[in-house]
Amino acid sequence: LYLISLAGTAKGWITDDILKEIIKKNFILEITKRHEAMHFEDKKAILLLDSHGSHFQKCISKLLSDNNIEMLTI
Repeated sequence: LYLISLAGTAKGWITDDILKEIIKKNFILEITKRHEAMHFEDKKAILLLDSHGSHFQKCISKLLSDNNIEMLTI
């Protein structure tokens, strides 16, 4: 099973707050479960994102770093 999370605004854009909530409530939980199932707790995960400005929030970088996830942008 794969987790699908949808969010957006009336204009169709993702906001800083929406991105933060998706990462907190979905992405980190899913990565944690998968790492535990594969016994990869000590390994880093990588989140690959485009270079949109909303992805460069300090709080998001810290949140990912605190959960052993590295964010790479293209």
